[in-house]
Parts: sequence; C-alpha cells; structure tokens
Amino acid sequence: MKKNRIYKIINLMAVVLTIILAGSALAGGSVEKATQTQSGNYETVEGVLSIKEGHGDFLVRLSDGSAQRFSVRGDAAEITRNGKAAHYSELKVSDSIEVKYDPSNRNVIAIHASQTAEKTSQPQSGNYETIEGVLSIKEGHGDFLVRLSDGSAQRFSVRGNAAEITRNGKTARYNELKVSDSIQVKYQASNRRVIAIQASGT
Repeated sequence: MKKNRIYKIINLMAVVLTIILAGSALAGGSVEKATQTQSGNYETVEGVLSIKEGHGDFLVRLSDGSAQRFSVRGDAAEITRNGKAAHYSELKVSDSIEVKYDPSNRNVIAIHASQTAEKTSQPQSGNYETIEGVLSIKEGHGDFLVRLSDGSAQRFSVRGNAAEITRNGKTARYNELKVSDSIQVKYQASNRRVIAIQASGT
C-alpha cells in the first residue's frame, strides 16, 4: 500500500516537472521568434537627397542612378543632420542621407543626413558662379537638378527666356534639354538666378 502511494507521488511529480519544462521551452521559443521578426521589419537605403518637398515628400537618389520616394509626417521619424537632432525643414537638397523604413508600408523610422560639400568654380566678377555636371532631373515647369562629379546635386529654376540657353553649340529652349546632357550652369550667387545654360548631348 505504501509502495503504491510512493509510486503515485513520484509519477505526479514527474508529470508536473514535464509540464513546467515544456512551458519554459515554449515561452523561450516565442520570445526568440518575436525578436527575429522585429529585427527583420526594417530596411535601410543610402544615397543623396535629390528632391525635397515642403509637405514631407522627398526623393533619394541611389548610387546606381535609381531613386526612391519617401514621405515623413510631423515628428513620426527620428531625424539627425551632421550628428545633431534636426527637423525635416533643416534637411538640404544634396545632403548625403540614410533612410530607415518599414518595407510593409514604407513608413519612415529614421533619417540620418550629413552635409555634402558643393563643388563650384570661383565666382566671376564677384557676382556669378558656374557649376558643371549632368542634367539628372528636368521638370516641365523649369525646375531642374544638376548632378556633380562628387555625387552631390544642385537644384535650379529657369523661367521663360530669362536665361541664355545653348545645346551642342546652338541656341536652344529649355524644353530641348535632355536628361543625361552634360551641362554647365552660370547663375547669380546672391539669389541663384540662372544666367546661362550650356548643354551638350546626343
């Protein structure tokens, strides 16, 4: 009788111990799986800030020439520039930029930007500057982006016949310029008003 009771107690303890161990293993597996999912939820792109719009939309130009568009609203994303906390309005076109985002909905999690040195020639007569590069973006209303050889970019705007434009040595209009043209832009340093554009291409 005593032996049967001892056996029953031993069996009961074994069952309880098995349940405890199984529960611990299951909980550990759940935590590990959750951690892996969280770390796999984000992606990062690096490039140059080529277009920045006032309402929070911006375009990142990648090193392979492709581009990705993102949008940030309010204080939803952590933003730094040159290692310091910043606001979206402080980001500058041509900044080197790293964007961390959720690929499931493209919500921006963090933006880390740093200033890129601009490449310009010496001012002419103290009033004008000239840059040379490649026409990378051309918009119908006269805004265009020039990509410099160091990977940075500068945005300009030309309206009507305000600037002298030539292409392949001949007088041209803005709508005759083509993306990927080699381009030289002469502009007034004080207000960035375009004085002349010289382009060449096929």
